[in-house]
Amino acid sequence: MTDNVYVTHGKKERQSSAVITRNNHYVPQFYLKAWADKRKQIRVYDTLVPSQSVPLWRTQSIKSAASWPDFYTHSISPNPDEDDDFTEDALDRDIEQPASEVLRRLADNGTQPGFQDSEILANFTLIQYLRTPAGYLRLRDTIDAIELPPITGAPPSDDLPCEEEGIGIRPMGMIEKGSLLVEIAVNRATHQFCMKRLLHGMIGQLFRSSAWTIADMPATVTLPTSDDPTVRIPMSPRSRGLKESLVLLPISPHRILYTILGASRATVRSAWGGTVTAAGVRRAVIRNAYRYIYSSNPEPPSGDGDVPVIRPRTASAALWEAKNRERVEWSDTQRLSEVELPAKMSRARL
Repeated sequence: MTDNVYVTHGKKERQSSAVITRNNHYVPQFYLKAWADKRKQIRVYDTLVPSQSVPLWRTQSIKSAASWPDFYTHSISPNPDEDDDFTEDALDRDIEQPASEVLRRLADNGTQPGFQDSEILANFTLIQYLRTPAGYLRLRDTIDAIELPPITGAPPSDDLPCEEEGIGIRPMGMIEKGSLLVEIAVNRATHQFCMKRLLHGMIGQLFRSSAWTIADMPATVTLPTSDDPTVRIPMSPRSRGLKESLVLLPISPHRILYTILGASRATVRSAWGGTVTAAGVRRAVIRNAYRYIYSSNPEPPSGDGDVPVIRPRTASAALWEAKNRERVEWSDTQRLSEVELPAKMSRARL
């Protein structure tokens, strides 16, 4: 692995490309290409529409699918000309490019991933769980549980920047000896910090140490994918945390990458066709979508008649407009949070 901000722990100078990448793909184009036609078009089912009169399916270029303007852009000043896209660069270089090569090679020879390939795919699968808009919301909703390095001593008078990450941390006062109660701005910078933290922490280790297996779908079942392609399902009501979770990632319409976190390779492989079925996997992928479901089936919809049943659309002009407005205003709102005043705050104990 290369020495970089996503794979190593050491402090690095931020490096961005000469031209900022504004159209950030939170699901990579190389991944969606497996569901695209020769024109690089993909069929899309939107779970939120302004009215029920909108057709169930439409086509879209993978160049514009699963993308969000400035989703990973980092604002270091009120001036957009000084924005940084080091996260976009790091994700492409350190996560996507290695995974693209592994998936292409495994698709060509139809073999199971070896140890090194499994580590690369584990990183890719975890990042796809974290890097999407759905992942942003999951992290936002659980920010209180994120464990950050302890801060000891008296609370300083100024904001504390989380080293290298650009996260504003404001001390609120001492709660006990050696501990501070702080506020953390929940924004792009927090999201990017947590992605890196989780990748390198115990969760990343759990993903990388698990037995990853590829299963072929039967001829009668094809897999869609979505804008939140990594699916996590607790295998038991008694499961705590991520251990014993079934993790799924469609890698083509006909193949699924999966594991049971913390389980032996024999347990993982024996689950296919038993507790894990092709039909169940298809339903899970459809249900897990945040906003969009992507399919390779040609028009008219062939084999996708169950999608509106499994995941009925929400028809609301007001909600549809609000989501579009959020996307349009995202960059300005995030810049305000990152550079000026926190737009949203969440308490965390350090």
